[in-house]
Amino acid sequence: MFKKILSSFLVIALLCSISITIFGSSSSLGDNHTFDQMIPLEIQEAMENQAEALEEYFELIGFFKKDNYGVPIYPQHYAGEYINKDNKLVVQLTGEFADKEILSYLKSSPNIQIIYVEHSYDELISQKKIADKLYASGVRVVSDGVDIIDNRYKIAVLKEDLDKMATTYTKDSLVIFEEGTYARASAPLIGGDRIYNEDSGGFMSIGICGTYNGNDAILTCGHGNEKVGIFSPRYPYIEHKTQSHRIGQVVFQQANTDSSNYGVSSLGDFAIVDITSSDTITNDVWQGGQITGTYSSVPVGTTVYKFGSRTGYAWGNVTGTSLRISYTAGLFTTYTVSGLYSIPLQNSSGTNAINGGDSGGPVWRSDTGENLIHGIVTAGIYDTNLMYTTPIYYAQHQGFQPKLD
Repeated sequence: MFKKILSSFLVIALLCSISITIFGSSSSLGDNHTFDQMIPLEIQEAMENQAEALEEYFELIGFFKKDNYGVPIYPQHYAGEYINKDNKLVVQLTGEFADKEILSYLKSSPNIQIIYVEHSYDELISQKKIADKLYASGVRVVSDGVDIIDNRYKIAVLKEDLDKMATTYTKDSLVIFEEGTYARASAPLIGGDRIYNEDSGGFMSIGICGTYNGNDAILTCGHGNEKVGIFSPRYPYIEHKTQSHRIGQVVFQQANTDSSNYGVSSLGDFAIVDITSSDTITNDVWQGGQITGTYSSVPVGTTVYKFGSRTGYAWGNVTGTSLRISYTAGLFTTYTVSGLYSIPLQNSSGTNAINGGDSGGPVWRSDTGENLIHGIVTAGIYDTNLMYTTPIYYAQHQGFQPKLD
């Protein structure tokens, strides 16, 4: 029996949002609403109820080696983890897992549930080579990555290419193919507190303030912030929309446009803007408190908040990590970015929870009174409210230091 899973991905639009306020002015979005009014109490309580599971998660990954970004490297025969609906940390192992120290810790914790699965994470991630070959052969891959809960490697391909592919995969395969469509970058001219690129006119948003090379800086989305000019290319200037003055210039930008590039420069979609105006940076989130720490690496199931200047507050649970996503910007530019998280969103209004105008905005969670930033908005599927995020550790690896006090 052959298995082809068709899940229709609608158009992903790259978004822009402004949420960490670095300026003294107020925003026209949500002025008459408090954070508690915009985020239902049950969502805030659900986030608090995950605190013990996340404590267990960070205790657990303390046993693991880390890569240069601080991302945990899974041991042999380990298959990932997620937070379930009962707020337990579910740890997946294969039958060959034999690390006695980790097993002892797992079995001694009342908040950890062990389940045994067929494939290890290393076995699944090795299937990335199939997606790599498809990219290289011209097959239009939309997204690919490990699905922790399903214990499979999933690859989404444009329908017309999927129909032409001669290779079939049985239900026991490590790889599941899905139908998808390209994401699309979008930066509509929308009023509200936000920033924009003076050279292209594209709107973006502030994710978080901090420093870079000793100077005040902000973090925002990378797409659309490439260098401009032919003979003497330079990074674009950035203006604050509401205050209508230039605040600085992009000094570092990363958003991969080469589908054959699987290296470090393919990780994440972000830009660092050097602040050259007299504006004061803060660690504020729009009506949501102050960022006091980072939480960039989180397991599947973790509840997070998002703020976008187009759609305001939304929330959702992480469903995927370390994903590779393709999306288009306008008619000519296609980005293929690795290392992203996926998060289906909802909000209190029942309208779109993600839309053009939200990219670059902060994604964070509250934990025992602390607001800990995970990353920034990268892309989203409007009709299904699916958001993709860039974790902040990629910008930190380049030298950006978020302001946490």
